[in-house]
Amino acid sequence: MNPEQLLQSVATLIENRDAQDGRRFHICFFENQFRCLPVNHTGKAHPVFLAGTNEEFRDGLNNHQWDNLLHKLVLFQKRQRK
Repeated sequence: MNPEQLLQSVATLIENRDAQDGRRFHICFFENQFRCLPVNHTGKAHPVFLAGTNEEFRDGLNNHQWDNLLHKLVLFQKRQRK
């Protein structure tokens, strides 16, 4: 995926999360795909790129958060290809 596709994909993941106020979520790579899941969805170690409350995700990420997240996702993809 190119960076624009990654951002769109993650935005869709965030939008489609199982939103419940008071819960904390993270963007992660779990079971071979990027996901937006509650922080306690598993006890297994896996890559996590950004975490926040449901309210933070609902209200939208700021530009710095999007830039940081995209940077982490692109680096992760490059490492996966090696």
